[in-house]
Amino acid sequence: MGATVTEVMHAGHVAPTVGVDRLRSVWSWSSLLYNTDQQAGIPVDKQERFLLPRDYKQLCQAFGAGEFSQVVSVLCADETRVADLLRTWRLLLSNDDSSDGPFAPYRIHAPGKTGGLIPWGMSRAADAFYWQVTDGPIDAWPVLAKTEDSENWHRYEMTATEFLYRILADPGFRPYTVAQSAPGLSFEPA
Repeated sequence: MGATVTEVMHAGHVAPTVGVDRLRSVWSWSSLLYNTDQQAGIPVDKQERFLLPRDYKQLCQAFGAGEFSQVVSVLCADETRVADLLRTWRLLLSNDDSSDGPFAPYRIHAPGKTGGLIPWGMSRAADAFYWQVTDGPIDAWPVLAKTEDSENWHRYEMTATEFLYRILADPGFRPYTVAQSAPGLSFEPA
């Protein structure tokens, strides 16, 4: 399997990243407990768990499944939901059979290998957000984003949480910002 993640501990709980704290304060969201008993990764099959960036785990612990500002959904690992990270990842992986397909020049990440994309979010405008799996630290995986009607990929050297914040609150974050068009800052649990 390979990579490991070191958790930052504080009084028995995982210390939140700056990005999650920023989202919580902007959205006035306080129902949050970073519990270290939460899964360290998501199950890929019966023998293997796959580790994901710490800020993503904290984001899902803080907010759970739902939609930000009626625009952006984060694919939290919860197979009881339609918008589930593992279910979406498996579906994309099963349909990614060509190097010139919809993810070109990338491929969907296959567990046990280096490289590829893992989906973590989407927008109502059919924008899709991924991590690019690298051989570097998990928490340093860049975000790749693509609109449905474009072949161009956009790469961002930031966490998923920072990317989400910029989409929702930064009017200059082109082409993905919804800061001026979203009906206010909100979070609707699923």
